[in-house]
Amino acid sequence: MYDFLDTRTSPLDLNKKKLASLHANLDLDSFELKVDSIEYVEMITCNGIRIKLFEDGLILLSRSAAKIKDDIGVLRSYNKEKLSPVLQYLFSLGAPIPKELVNVETIYPYFVVLQKAKPKEVKDLLAEFEESQTFEFHKKSFEIYRGDKLYLINNLSESDRMIERLIEERVFIREFKGQIHRYLNLHRFIWERIAEVKE
Repeated sequence: MYDFLDTRTSPLDLNKKKLASLHANLDLDSFELKVDSIEYVEMITCNGIRIKLFEDGLILLSRSAAKIKDDIGVLRSYNKEKLSPVLQYLFSLGAPIPKELVNVETIYPYFVVLQKAKPKEVKDLLAEFEESQTFEFHKKSFEIYRGDKLYLINNLSESDRMIERLIEERVFIREFKGQIHRYLNLHRFIWERIAEVKE
C-alpha cells in the first residue's frame, strides 16, 4: 500500500493509468509509514479524513467532527467511493477468495469521542442517533456508552493517544470475534454439505 501511495505503481501487473487515477481520487494531503507496536500507513486527505491502515488488515477512518451525523456520512462515502476501490484493485490479482467469504458484509461500529461531556449530553447524542444504550462503563479517566452501532467515549482526563489505542483494540477484537464466528458457521455449512454427499 505504501509503495502505491509513494510511486503510484504496483509490483503486480496492474494498469498504470488506472493506478494513477485511483491515487488521484484519494485526494491525499499527506501519507506516512509509521511504526508503533505494528506498522501502519497513515494518510490524511485534503478534507481532514485520517486513515490508518495497519499491517494486520485493520483500517480506521476518523475525522474531527463539528456535526457528527454529517461527518459519519463523509467517512462512509469516502470509504465506499475512494478507499475501497483502491484496495479492491490493488488486491484483485491472485487466488480467488471463496464466495462464502466474499459475500460477508461487516457493519462496523462508529466511535465518537467526547471531551468531558455531561451525562445529559451523552443521552441526548444517543437519542439523536435513535440508539438505545446497551452498555455503560466508567473509569476515572474515561467513560464508555454503547448503543447498537454507536460507541460514545467520554474522555475525562486520558491522553488522546490512549483513547485512540482503546478504539483500535476494541475494533480489532470485535472484528476478530466476527471472523471466528463466520469461520465456525462456514465450517458447519461445509460439513453439512459433506454429510449430504456421504449419504
